[in-house]
Amino acid sequence: MCTRDLGADVDLVLEGGPSEVGIESTIVDLSTGVASVLRPGQVSEGELGKIVQLGKGESAPRHSGGMEKHYAPKTPARLVPTQDLDREISKLKSKAAVLAFSRPDERVDFWLRMPRDPAAYARKLYAALRELDGAHCDAIFIEAPPAESGWEAVLDRLRKATAA
Repeated sequence: MCTRDLGADVDLVLEGGPSEVGIESTIVDLSTGVASVLRPGQVSEGELGKIVQLGKGESAPRHSGGMEKHYAPKTPARLVPTQDLDREISKLKSKAAVLAFSRPDERVDFWLRMPRDPAAYARKLYAALRELDGAHCDAIFIEAPPAESGWEAVLDRLRKATAA
């Protein structure tokens, strides 16, 4: 959460600077005898699977970041597969901001390039969403990250940020 979001609700904020990880931690439910990941984070399911047997719990308890829509900018945002990004840009009729891996496109009003490394992307994600929201465009297009190991937590946050 950005301190600007708190407004007059608090008297003092101790600011420690940007997080080294960027996104919140992995949450694992161990309450049912079957370990299940409730929220992906820096520690991936693959890494956890090396030390504990993972399964799917019957029903997930309420947990931080568990809402279907979370981490969302105020500007409507859409997660767009890489192969569809150019087509979506070509249909633009209003101001748009883009979060992508590739170089800027002159047809877009605001372009923010992200790193291709999942850990570096995670560190920059929330600041990037805030910056895109501050561009005062009508829409945000976010290029979907690869469906590869290591990207689970980033993809989880992007899906929640773009939930309708």
